[in-house]
Amino acid sequence: MAQALGVSKGAVSQWINKAKEEGTQGLRRQPRCGCPAKLSQEQRAQLPELLAKGAEAFGFSGAVWTTERVAAMIKRQFGMSYHPAHCSRLLRACHYSRQKPVTRAT
Repeated sequence: MAQALGVSKGAVSQWINKAKEEGTQGLRRQPRCGCPAKLSQEQRAQLPELLAKGAEAFGFSGAVWTTERVAAMIKRQFGMSYHPAHCSRLLRACHYSRQKPVTRAT
């Protein structure tokens, strides 16, 4: 059964035990844990458009978007503080990749 579902035997075992204890209601999807999102759906929808303007449009030198720059742009635009590590998740969600500036000797 596990192979047919593409999961481990342990997962199936856990599901069976949960169904025995709580019935089929216990197998339903549970709400996510953690803090609610800071940005609204509308604000998240604006991110690709803002990123497309380029980093220079927001006062940064060079067109490269780093996670630190994205965090600063979100702070300026929406007044929300995001850790740069979380900005990489936001970028992936809107199909953008963070960019690393190339450092070259002068």
